[in-house]
Amino acid sequence: MVNFSFQDKDKPVFLADPCFTTKLIDDWRRSVANAAIIGVCDNFLEEGWYRVISGAGELMPTECPIGGYRCGTTSPFWLSSSDQLPCPDGLTSSSGFTPGCVNSSCSGIGELKEARPIRFNGRDKRKKARRIWFPVFVAFEGNGKSVYDAWRSQSECNPLPTSFATVGSQRHLRNSVVDDWNNTNIRMVKVEFFKNNQVVAWMTFNGRNTDKMNWFSKSNLAQSGFNDLGSRSTFNYFSIAGDHQRKFYVNQNYGGCARDQGWMYVLDQNIGCPYERIGSIPMFLYTKNFTDRNWTRSSGIGKLKETRPIRSTGKLKRKKARRIWFPVFVAFEGNGKSVYDAWRSQSECNPLPTSFATVGSQRHLRNSVVDDWNNTNIRMVKVEFFKNNQVVAWMTFNGRNTDKMNWFSKSNLAQSGFNDLGSRSTFNYFSIAGDHQRKFYVNQNYGGCARNQGWMYVLDQNIGCPYERIGSIPMFLYTKNFTDRNWTRNIAEPADMMVISVLAEL
Repeated sequence: MVNFSFQDKDKPVFLADPCFTTKLIDDWRRSVANAAIIGVCDNFLEEGWYRVISGAGELMPTECPIGGYRCGTTSPFWLSSSDQLPCPDGLTSSSGFTPGCVNSSCSGIGELKEARPIRFNGRDKRKKARRIWFPVFVAFEGNGKSVYDAWRSQSECNPLPTSFATVGSQRHLRNSVVDDWNNTNIRMVKVEFFKNNQVVAWMTFNGRNTDKMNWFSKSNLAQSGFNDLGSRSTFNYFSIAGDHQRKFYVNQNYGGCARDQGWMYVLDQNIGCPYERIGSIPMFLYTKNFTDRNWTRSSGIGKLKETRPIRSTGKLKRKKARRIWFPVFVAFEGNGKSVYDAWRSQSECNPLPTSFATVGSQRHLRNSVVDDWNNTNIRMVKVEFFKNNQVVAWMTFNGRNTDKMNWFSKSNLAQSGFNDLGSRSTFNYFSIAGDHQRKFYVNQNYGGCARNQGWMYVLDQNIGCPYERIGSIPMFLYTKNFTDRNWTRNIAEPADMMVISVLAEL
């Protein structure tokens, strides 16, 4: 996946005394035992300090959750010990004692240095660019097609996104933006191996001043899910070209098949070693954490969007479908362009993805797959409001048997970041068309401007109420959690970007 960048505004930070907080976080899904990625995100919380309690246990982890992807999210935090103990070998702090020891072997996951109330702050003093993670390449195990050739040439692939309902996984998927790498303002690149729709191995890379082949290198490595991979690691291969049929190859050393060691790679053809004969070509191989990285003893097989049957007590239960989240629409606050018109018509937008370095945010971005909704095998749809690259409001919807206009409805609502929004909530509007210039409108009731209540919407034109005059058109408005949803009293600052993504199933 590739992270694209845009320019943004700076916002101030206001601090409060954490000792007097009455706000609580009580959510069993945040348990470190929960390995399901179900979209738990702190960014939708009202700004302030929180105390963490839970019927599933109040003890917060004091070490890196193994492998990350715990607590219902992709990047969990942990607290260092409050006892004055020396830092373990390989860890450091300013005093040499806990708290504050830095676990340098657990890349990609944050650490809170002291066990104090946690402050979630949606505002930042610095200018932040607008960034979008966008999948540009999806490869499938066992289809007999070279991943290396597919990455290099669009002619070897089906387009991404595509009519997933009919295409399947007979060919890999690729977006042509890969061939426009130098004009796409790429900041970061992410590589992930999936197994049963769960990430089992991943790396991120600096994408600045790179091309489509050289970004994958030791010098560009930023983070990874491997607990022993970093700038001090030694490699005999770290490149896309790799060695013979071992591509996207991150390997430590050769010592004969039984002694080869490394982290991850794509095998385009069976070439000899026994550990390379455990699946169909292509294979996505990785070694497991807390091992010696020996390919013979420690390898796993990561299958991008694998369809292996899931077994419980020896009985076949079901096959898991291959699923891909794909952003299909990005709208920007303040550019004067109607979000409603842009969603309905490709002619109102720049293409997504595009040459972001020159296009900017003067027009909204849209992928033409929106107009092929019924052939794209859409299972879920996600709407997110972003502020300073952080999600501040979100909803997910069932996308089955819907079209590009009716999926956004109460009946299709699956989950949201609002703590009081569900099947029993009451609405006077819940639709894309909304009311007058209030679009993507989720509102509870009208009672005059001072008494209007609701959750979130897009304002395409200023139409009268004072709370709709706090920014430039279009605006992305939402109310804060733990409030009565009154638009006048509890409106949050406008978000700066809206993203709609679809979960397509192969």
